[in-house]
Amino acid sequence: MIQLAKSLTSFVGSRCGTESQAASIEAVHLSKSFGSGEAERLILDQANVRIERGEFVAIVGPSGSGKSTLLNLLGCLDVATSGHLSINGESVGELNAKDMARLRNRSLGFVFQSAHLMAKASALDNAALPLVYAGISRRDRRSRAAEVLERLGLSDRLFHLPSQLSGGQQQRVAIARALVNRPSIVFADEPTGALDSRASQNVLAILKNVAAGGVTVVMVTHDPAMAGAADRVIQVNDGRVSIPSDDLLCA
Repeated sequence: MIQLAKSLTSFVGSRCGTESQAASIEAVHLSKSFGSGEAERLILDQANVRIERGEFVAIVGPSGSGKSTLLNLLGCLDVATSGHLSINGESVGELNAKDMARLRNRSLGFVFQSAHLMAKASALDNAALPLVYAGISRRDRRSRAAEVLERLGLSDRLFHLPSQLSGGQQQRVAIARALVNRPSIVFADEPTGALDSRASQNVLAILKNVAAGGVTVVMVTHDPAMAGAADRVIQVNDGRVSIPSDDLLCA
């Protein structure tokens, strides 16, 4: 397992205190359907979710259960058919497209199963990408990206292209990209799905370190070990959300 060059808690926690003290995420009767009429298909049914600041929450469920749909709605990557969603006390339904994009850039970070790095850009420039959209100067965004990459043990890989990095290193660059703007919430959709066990443990250690800094972490996973390391588990089955008992988690 990698040893973090420096704890991430001081980096990610430096802006968390400025966020609202309301729940990080509160969803009430959140539903999502596709199609219309006889072809309408309900993917998520009346989900009620409350996630507090600094919680590390795992969302689990079988394939096609609606767990990724739930993550996309909570992360403002998709729009619910009905229901209410608040992020840090702010009602998402009242935001226009520009304000929604600003919310995602300023307050939310995303990590996916695939790193989705720009092939012709260095690790440094990949990690700094969200700061471009935030209007940060090139010098400052490179400085901040270098800091977070160093904390993730990649100080000797700053100018490597993705093709020169291992899968685990690429995913750490993707995590750096998610953290560089110091978000209050990080969403991770199967972040270890394409990694071996050692790299998966590295990612888990990083996410736990991030949560320890006061950042809310919401992770979709199929891996029982990953889910078991979270503070709390949300189960999704056939589009319905429930909180499983310890017995269910151990099954």
